[in-house]
Amino acid sequence: MKSFRFDVGARGRKASRFISRVRNELLKAVAEEKEVSGLTQQKLATKLGVNRSVINRQLNGEANLTLRSIADLAWALDRDITFAISKTGKDKKQNYFTDTTTQPQNTNTVVRSTASQGKGSSRVVSSISQESL
Repeated sequence: MKSFRFDVGARGRKASRFISRVRNELLKAVAEEKEVSGLTQQKLATKLGVNRSVINRQLNGEANLTLRSIADLAWALDRDITFAISKTGKDKKQNYFTDTTTQPQNTNTVVRSTASQGKGSSRVVSSISQESL
């Protein structure tokens, strides 16, 4: 049995996560409408003037979602779309290690942070005692 391993990279990972969030929000909205009003994929397709298989492929991830198709689905579900682009990294405190251990009183902690391109970031923590300073 052959297996393949490949690195998606930071760019592809970010795109995949965004697409997944959008698709999950659409699925959640469809499920809510189904529960409230008995909405089916066929009713949704009829309202949009497309075949049910188009809706099925979009919701199952077998078809690419375009901005237009997302807007059409939101319209058919009577939902508004909200969208935001925000800064990541230090502003969001993502991927930063917080040391919660108790250090002896006579020890200083020196923290150096290094970032490697496309591989995330790593933190090096070393302790230096007062006597060696």
